[in-house]
Formats: sequence, C-alpha cells, structure tokens
Amino acid sequence: MTVAGQAILLALLDIDPAVEGEFNEWYSREHMRDRVVGLPGFRRGRFESVGGNPRYAALYEAERAETFTSEAYLSLIRDPDENSRRYLPNFIGPTRFMGRLLASAGEGEGGTAGFYLFDAGEGRTDALRQWLGEKVPGFAAERGVIAAHAWEVAADLVAASKRVHLRQTPDLVPGFVVLVEATNAAGITAVDRTLMGPGGIAAHGGTTPSIAGNYQMVYRVAP
Repeated sequence: MTVAGQAILLALLDIDPAVEGEFNEWYSREHMRDRVVGLPGFRRGRFESVGGNPRYAALYEAERAETFTSEAYLSLIRDPDENSRRYLPNFIGPTRFMGRLLASAGEGEGGTAGFYLFDAGEGRTDALRQWLGEKVPGFAAERGVIAAHAWEVAADLVAASKRVHLRQTPDLVPGFVVLVEATNAAGITAVDRTLMGPGGIAAHGGTTPSIAGNYQMVYRVAP
C-alpha cells in the first residue's frame, strides 16, 4: 500500500489571479508544512497543479482519521495565522474532502494524478463501496499506472473541521474519491475508460464524476 495513512484531506481549488504567485509561495513554504511537519499524525502532503480543473490539488495523508479531529489540528484552523487569513478567502470554488481509505494498490507515487469525485445514488452506497473495493486495486496493473486508491467521505471529520474553519462558504464535498497515479496522462486515460464508460461508476450506483482532471506533482513534503 503506497498511501501513507488511513485518512486524507483533499482540497481542490482555483485562486484569485491577483494573488496567485504569492499564494503558491505561501502554500508550499508555510501552509502545507505547518500541517505535515508541524502536527502529529500527518504522514505526507502533496501539492499538485498544471493541467487539472480546477487548477490546484492538495492531498494530505494522515496516519489515522482521528488526526483530523485532534485539538492540535482543530486549533490550527480555529485560529489561523495572518497569511492564512489573507489567502483563504481568495479560494475559488473549493472542494474539501475528508475521507477514510477503502482500497489501495501500487508500489510508488506517480508524477501524474487523476482525481475522480462522485456520489452514490439513493440506496446504492453499499453496492458502490463494494465495487470500488474490488475494482480499484486492479487499476495499478494498467500500463503506465503506478498506484490507485479510493476513499469514502467521513462526515464526522468534515463536520468537526467545518465548525471551526475560517472560510464558511459552501464547499463541494463528494461521497467518494478515486485517485489514479501514473507516469503520464496516457495511464490516466486507460483508467478513464473503465471508470467513465459502460460498466463503470454509473453502472454501479455512482453519479458521473464532477471532477476528473490530470495533475502534475510540483511539491511534496513529509515529516
């Protein structure tokens, strides 16, 4: 298993172009490091951009789900520093997903990432969960694919964080996330045919993914 823990926080967003250059410096040098290096329980953070829609994706991996309800983490977002107060309100159309691991396979990290975000149809959660658990590990065997993972939303984690977060505007919170890591975009395309085509997510109770973008890793930090 190449994921670094049992739970994730995934943020996808665009940023006001007026502050984009400064935002990139702040996110990689301060925001992500404050969490991954500064707090117990975080195992890895990856900041990916270029080629996706929305433009930016930030993935945080935690040893246990309880990391995201710890007082250390909640106090950080309850009382953000000056730069966080400056940049967080400039996020555009953010997705903020917190979830628990369903399935994972692969032996490394890919330089290209494809994220698929979707919900389960009414009464189809169990069927979709089972299908993802059985299907996703096999994606790691596709040509060009390095690893594949799936998570289900953890409503308790989302609620605990939202109660104290500076940004109270509505976020998109999908029910499930699949991440495919590949050497290049061709590997992502190979999995697209399974997830998006006949017999894919929709056939097993899921909605059409609202986001399916290819991202290139630009920054990674670990404690």
